[in-house]
Amino acid sequence: MARRRGEERGIVATVGLLHDHLWGGRRQDEGQLLRRILRDTDALDRRIGARGSLRAGVRPLIREFGDAEVAEDLYTFLAVAAELDAAVAAARRSPRRAAKLASRLAVSLCIHLASVADRFDLVREFEAGSVDFGTFTDRLEDALEDRGVVRAGDFCRAAEMAFDANALWDERADPDVKRVAAWSAVVSAALAACLLVDALRPLGRCRDPPYGRLSPLVARILVRMGGHP
Repeated sequence: MARRRGEERGIVATVGLLHDHLWGGRRQDEGQLLRRILRDTDALDRRIGARGSLRAGVRPLIREFGDAEVAEDLYTFLAVAAELDAAVAAARRSPRRAAKLASRLAVSLCIHLASVADRFDLVREFEAGSVDFGTFTDRLEDALEDRGVVRAGDFCRAAEMAFDANALWDERADPDVKRVAAWSAVVSAALAACLLVDALRPLGRCRDPPYGRLSPLVARILVRMGGHP
């Protein structure tokens, strides 16, 4: 998954560094990276009033970071928290950025599930440009249903809504329409994150921590959106 740095800061940038360390061929000083993750996690935990829940989800994974599956779960948990928080913060004044963040998170969640389901062939097709995102999620849905994921269709539809809000973005639209579109993308990505937990259970990868804390964390982040744009 290629990541663009540009305007990324704080924990979103740190999650990008973690991604590059694990999969991007740009290895970091591991001790420095883990300390940065802990620092930025603590800051986000305070900002959203998570009362230590975010820290409690991350610290046990830091201790077992040498395990590849643990490292993947750390990345996914942090990506949800960081990118969803950044998308919520951007939704009112920078709706385009919010839609991009939500879309990126949705794609990341789909890739994670495909990997956990031992269908990385689907990821390779998508990342090579051989298939579009809709075809990727259609095939992912079938693969997940074959593995007993009951709400695979709901997960994929939520991810597609977040992706499409960004892919079909109309910069000429009325500002209020753009804000609503951005909020739709953010909520869709948030729903996909919650449904991720349900999908991981039959796949045997619903590790707790961190996933038992994910849905309450998502709900807390969304509270900051308020009742309307």
